[in-house]
Amino acid sequence: MIAIVLMSCLWWLAVLCPPEAPITTAPPIAQNPDDARTEPVRLPPKHLVLIVQGTVRQLGISHAVEKPTKWGGYPKGTASRFALRIIGNNSRVLSRIPLDLRRFDTDPDRINGPLIVECCKVKDPRIAMLVNVPLWPNAEHYEFLYGDRPIGTVSHATINQMIQEVR
Repeated sequence: MIAIVLMSCLWWLAVLCPPEAPITTAPPIAQNPDDARTEPVRLPPKHLVLIVQGTVRQLGISHAVEKPTKWGGYPKGTASRFALRIIGNNSRVLSRIPLDLRRFDTDPDRINGPLIVECCKVKDPRIAMLVNVPLWPNAEHYEFLYGDRPIGTVSHATINQMIQEVR
């Protein structure tokens, strides 16, 4: 009898809280979205892992770690109004990486509000996530966007200081 009840509970759990879809990565092609050309840009040999924190009104980078391998791209099919844009010399866009914030409460009116609980998922208005980006040697700053509106900027010099702290 206990086995039947346990199996029934597991079945309901599987129905109500299905596993996340597997993540596949987009090809590691960095493109300048402001250009009409579509040829790939040669990626740098290293990448960064950034700890991004904040809210939908203000995002920043609290920590950065340099990794010795090439950037692998972002999850295939990622579409978001939130993005991290890496700006280089002469204000040239080196990369624009969409940020998947679906796991967070992105309603600006609920920034200081309580957590949202939907079945087995909890959405928090406080954002904290890891973001992998290419390590461009000529980057000048990292800019967070909501649509075309900036919601945070961090200089490359600040990122370099964070990298040195790890060493």
